[in-house]
Amino acid sequence: MAGRALCRLFAQKLLRLDTINLNLIKAQYAVRGEVVKRQGELEMRMALGSKMPFTKFTPCNIGNPHALGQKPLTFMRQV
Repeated sequence: MAGRALCRLFAQKLLRLDTINLNLIKAQYAVRGEVVKRQGELEMRMALGSKMPFTKFTPCNIGNPHALGQKPLTFMRQV
């Protein structure tokens, strides 16, 4: 009896497509998302001669802060 109740309780807590928040299902990886598409459009316009209030793009969405000059986090390595 207790085993069946435990199985039912466990089944109710399983993570399935019908129990996941819809926003999580719709989430996209930013590297391929709308921000990168927009950057491509703006870069193309700049290459064709359109004037923008900036002169270059800094690819901050990729997740490589060292390429942008940020010093590595050494504290975690030292600990």
